[in-house]
Formats: sequence, structure tokens, C-alpha cells
Amino acid sequence: MFSAPRMRWVGRISLLVIFSILLVEATLQMRHRWQTGSWAITREKFEPFLPHPYLVAVPRPGFTSTRSGVTISHNSDGLRGPALRPRREGVRRIVVAGGSSTYCVGVSDSRTWPERLGAHLGEGFEVVNAGVPGYSTAEHVVQTALCFSKFEPAICVFYVGWNDMRSAHVANLKIDYSDFHGPSQWNNLLGADRGVYGRVMLLRFFAWKTRDAHWLLPDVIGSTPGPGALTDRVDPVALDIFRRNLKLIGSACRTIGAVPVFVPQVMNASALGGDTSDVWTPYVRDRDVPALSAVYAHALIDVAREGGYAAIDLRSERFGSDDFRDRGHLNEQGCERLATALAPHLANQR
Repeated sequence: MFSAPRMRWVGRISLLVIFSILLVEATLQMRHRWQTGSWAITREKFEPFLPHPYLVAVPRPGFTSTRSGVTISHNSDGLRGPALRPRREGVRRIVVAGGSSTYCVGVSDSRTWPERLGAHLGEGFEVVNAGVPGYSTAEHVVQTALCFSKFEPAICVFYVGWNDMRSAHVANLKIDYSDFHGPSQWNNLLGADRGVYGRVMLLRFFAWKTRDAHWLLPDVIGSTPGPGALTDRVDPVALDIFRRNLKLIGSACRTIGAVPVFVPQVMNASALGGDTSDVWTPYVRDRDVPALSAVYAHALIDVAREGGYAAIDLRSERFGSDDFRDRGHLNEQGCERLATALAPHLANQR
């Protein structure tokens, strides 16, 4: 049995530990509040996304939110931006697909690059923003094959690369991304409804930092690093999956009567450096992301050339750090620059 002084000592240490944990959790909750405008512990379930049987999650139709001066809204079709106009003779509809860099997190509806693209193209075009945070070419295969025909697009633009690179160097990577990217989308888009994990920031922070904590969150983390992790080597398995998905997307576009256009993503090289990795690309060092991005861009261009598809490489437009919010998400200025550069190419696509 412990003596009374020892018990008091243990009690004080326990209280100190509990207080420290609560203090750290409160700090992380305040940080989340500052970044998103809401407390993680009280976030409403499934906002602004709804679960989907094939795509993990899709934008909630009719959702609108204004936080820190940024307005994000979804129309009745579950697309970012205003309601679609009735089909008109002579107006070509362009569906734009991608991840959060196409959805344009942190940018108001009227300033996203798909919205600005529509403004530059003029009355003869209507641009539909089908971007969803986290979506990779795996989700775009499903979108193109099963969803986009509803919108009767003349052109489908795919702004891709970053969300496929995140699967690089995942050990024994499955060809459908179901062992890492897919499960992680549950946290990315539906994390608010994942019980304790979705609301306790300390637990989420611990999982992000360890990444390998299968005993804690096997369905969220779900991966181990392969032999090339955190090196400058290219993962041929992940790259081949990316190529295959692009070919499937191109074929699906032609099946629904749309012209496929592939656009490699631009990245903020000035924000990428050092030997650490980001949670979004856990097994790729920051300093290797620009080079790997170029490899994926070249693969995209090769697939487009082989399939007779259009590829529009805008990396020579010299996007600077002042065009980005972070490593790869464009700010309002960057969105305007991307739309301005892209519009002349799309105006002549047939």
C-alpha cells in the first residue's frame, strides 16, 4: 500500500497531467476555431459534406457559410457556386474537376478560379465547379463515369496531381487507393462525425504526428511507409495508378460526349523545403514535392498525347508565392491568374 504522502504526491502529479492535457486541448480547439470559425468539439455533423457510397463524401446541396469574410456555397446540385442556368443553344458547358485547389478553399464563391474562368470565357460558355476537397483521379473516374453526364458537358477539365502524389510510397499500395487515401477522406470530409476522433483535437494532432498509429486509428491512418519513403525516389506503382486513372477518365469523357482536358497542378515551390513531410503527403519530403509534381505533370502530358487528349501546362506562367495561400491552394490573385491563363486554351477546344 502507498503511504499517505505518496498518495498525495501521485494525486498532485495526476492533477497536473490532467490540467496540462486540458490546457493543450483548449489551445488546439482555439486554434481550430481561429482557422475555421467553429469549435471542433461542437461542429455540426456532416457539414458541409454528406456521406456517399462510392465517393466517401460529396458537397451538401444548398449549403452556405460565411466565415472570416469568405463565402462558400453549394447549389442544389451539390456543386460549388451558383445554380446552373437552363441549357441554352450555343452555350458550351465546361465541368471542372479537381480537389480542394479546384473547389478553392479559403476563397469566396465569386473569386474561385472556375468562376473567374467563366467570366473570362464569356456568354458562350458556362463553367461548372465540380471540385471537392481531397478528390484524386480515383474519385474523378467515378465522377466522370457516373455523374458528369447529368450536366451534359462539352468539355471536362481535370486539374490534378497533388492528391494523387499523397499516395506515393505507401507500402503495398492498393490500385484503388482504398488502403490510405480513401479511408483518410472520411476524416478529411466527414471528420466532424467520427465520434471522439472528430472532436478531440489532441487525439487528431497525435494521429497526424505519428501517422503510423494503427493501434489508435487503423481506419483513418491505415498505411505504412514503403522502402522509398522520405527519399527523392519516384514510386512507380503510385505513378502507374495515376496514369491508368487518367486513361480511364479520358475514355469516360469520350463515352459521355465530352472533350477531356488535363491540367497539371501548380505548386508553391517557395513554401516547400526541408526534410520534413506534411500530413497530406506523409511519405514525401517537402523538398521533394516540386520534383515529384513535375514527374506527375509529365506523366499527365504523356497520357494526354497518347490518347489524343488536350493537356494545358501552365507551370511556365511563373506563379509566385503571393499567388498562394499555402503549398498549393491559390488565393484570389492566384485564382485570377490561373483563370486568365487557362481561358484562351479552352475557348478554342473542340
